[in-house]
Amino acid sequence: MSTHPQRQTSHARPLARHLPFLTWLPAWRPSSLKRDLVAALTITALQIPEAMAYAELAGVPPQAAFYAGPVALVLYALLGTSRQLVVAISATVAVLSASTVASLAESGTPRFIALTAALAMLAGVISILAGVLKLGRIAQFFSDSLLTGFVFGLALVIAIKQVPKLLGIQAGSGNFFERLWDLVTHLPQTHPLTLVVGAVSLGLLLVLGRWVPKLPASLVVLVLERRSGYGEGAGKR
Repeated sequence: MSTHPQRQTSHARPLARHLPFLTWLPAWRPSSLKRDLVAALTITALQIPEAMAYAELAGVPPQAAFYAGPVALVLYALLGTSRQLVVAISATVAVLSASTVASLAESGTPRFIALTAALAMLAGVISILAGVLKLGRIAQFFSDSLLTGFVFGLALVIAIKQVPKLLGIQAGSGNFFERLWDLVTHLPQTHPLTLVVGAVSLGLLLVLGRWVPKLPASLVVLVLERRSGYGEGAGKR
C-alpha cells in the first residue's frame, strides 16, 4: 500500500514534462489568491495600452490584440515552465509581421488582417517545432552587437511610424529614411490640437511614472483620452 502513491507520482512525472500545470496546480492554495489577483490586475493594466498600440503597429485593428493576448497568457500559465519569462505583446513581432504582410496586401484591408492571422498561426507552429527540436540554443550564437543593432534599428522604425500620429499628419511609406524625409517635408501641416493632446499625454506618462509609480500610467492616459472623445481617431484628417 505504501508504494501506490510513489507509483502514481512516477507515472505523472513524464506527463508533467509536457503538461507543466500538472506540477503546480495541485500545489496551489487559496492563500495565494490575493497575490495572484494583484499579479493579474498588474498584467492587465500593462497589457491593455500596449496591446492596442502594438496591434496598430502590426496593421490590424486595436481590438485584435485582445483576442490573442489572453490566449497566450493562459497557454503559458498551463504549459510554461519558467517563473521569470515575460509573456507579452511584442513590438518587434508586430513590426516584423506588418512588414511581411505589407508586400501581399494593403494595410487595414480584410485580406491584410486574414494574412496577419495566418502568419501568427504559422509562427506559432514553427515555435512549437523549434521547442520540440531544442532549437532555442541557436540564440546563444547571436552576438551582443548584433542584437543591440537590431533593437536600435527597430526602435527607430517604431518611432518614425508613430511621430506622424503625434503631429496629426499623414504618415508616409517606405523605409526609415523615406518616412523621415516625408515627415520633414510635411511638418508645416502639423495639426496644433493633435500636437497639444500628444504632448500633454506624454507629459502625464512621465509625471505619473515618476511620482505615482504604482499607478498604471499608460492605462490612465488611455482612459482619459477615450473619455475626452479625442483619443478616437486623433490626428486623422
